[in-house]
Amino acid sequence: MKYPRKWKLLLSLLAAVSVMLTGCSGGGLFAGFDMNNLMKPPKLTGSQSGIQQALEQSLKNKSYTLKYPKSGKERSAFIPVDFGKKGAAVLALYKQDGAKIHINVIVEQDGAYRSIDDIEGADSEVYAVQTADLDGDGSVEVIISWLTTSSSDKWLTVYSFDGEEAEHALSLKMEAGFTGMQIVDLDGDSQDELLLMQVDSTNKTAMATLYRLTPDGIDNEHMYKAMMDGNVSPRTTGASPYLDIKTAQLRSGINAVFVDGAKGSEYTITEVLYWNGSGLSNLFYDYTAESVVETMRPSSMLSMDINKDGWIEIPQVSELPGYFDKKASEKLWLTTWYRYDGRVDEETGKDAQKVLSCNINSTDGYYFSFPEEWVSKQSVTIERNSTDRTSSFYAYEWDGESFRRTDLLMTLRAFTSAVWENSGSNAGYEYLGEHGSVVYAVKISRSGADFGIDLDFVKENFVIMADL
Repeated sequence: MKYPRKWKLLLSLLAAVSVMLTGCSGGGLFAGFDMNNLMKPPKLTGSQSGIQQALEQSLKNKSYTLKYPKSGKERSAFIPVDFGKKGAAVLALYKQDGAKIHINVIVEQDGAYRSIDDIEGADSEVYAVQTADLDGDGSVEVIISWLTTSSSDKWLTVYSFDGEEAEHALSLKMEAGFTGMQIVDLDGDSQDELLLMQVDSTNKTAMATLYRLTPDGIDNEHMYKAMMDGNVSPRTTGASPYLDIKTAQLRSGINAVFVDGAKGSEYTITEVLYWNGSGLSNLFYDYTAESVVETMRPSSMLSMDINKDGWIEIPQVSELPGYFDKKASEKLWLTTWYRYDGRVDEETGKDAQKVLSCNINSTDGYYFSFPEEWVSKQSVTIERNSTDRTSSFYAYEWDGESFRRTDLLMTLRAFTSAVWENSGSNAGYEYLGEHGSVVYAVKISRSGADFGIDLDFVKENFVIMADL
């Protein structure tokens, strides 16, 4: 959101005081303060001190604790919101003796700040605060996600700002439970919608619902649903089964929401929700299996734009040569990335376009692309040594009876900057790049050179993942 100049100044000041407040319980200047029993938090200074005074006056100077969103861009207890033609306000999040957080609405009038409303929120902890114009009236709504005490799911409330003359400055437009949420213009009408994903872990079902709002509330005539895989489950207690949710284009002009979900501790799926022209669709949901099969992989790797071409790719994995009979914990994987544009051919199925195949070293933060010849002939494999942080590439060939590993072709190594600069252990290695305190380098053997590997080839196929 673009704030007017004075609201940008206000936001920076309020963010600063939030930092002050989070550090009040230690020694030094604020020694003796206890955040849970703080009577009067440190004062805002200058022309903005009236905001805090307005909050305290509305609370009749009774004790309170400021509350902070746990996630998202807005992390302050004081959140300035520009409501466009309806004006502007500061939303102050605080808690007193009750179990639930309150939202106090503070406005400026004739150079003075005053509280015009105070409403009880949905729960005791705020997960995130977002704003978007969901009903198309030119004024944003405030979307608050609440952490619930009973499950890993969250609760959502959407408020509109009705101004000073209304009975309540904030009015509730909708509320709903959800497991995953995204604000997105999915149907391409230049109007944001609210996409909520809800998992029923008891019945092993899940549903995505696309909500459109009007000035009067939910547009029930234009609510769209799509089935999702209900077999997703959190990997840790209290976490979401959805590992990542992001908006990107499925194909030119078609927005989509890519949802990576966990299936137990080992498997991951990607679901793609998009507008099919008349409703909401899940590209990969198999109604026969009542689950997502096509994108399921024994890996925690998430969908991403792996080659920085502007499109999201979805990974699939297979064992590198020599690892077929190994235990899962000992396997090294070849990850092949596919892009889907949502079109379906009656004979060939979904339009999966292979983008690249690579081995990912997630510990040291890089991947190396395999040429198609290496993949099709299964002619190269890798041995990894975590102690010296090396990945050694070997030729792999058929000896007439079975495949076997033969010549060492090259070794990729991650050095600390100190070791790279000050020791002789980098002898024979050539520099590839660096990130932070890690330097990446390669040593190419004579057999590797005979195999067609040179420094240019390595640089072309070596990618530091932090650069993505």
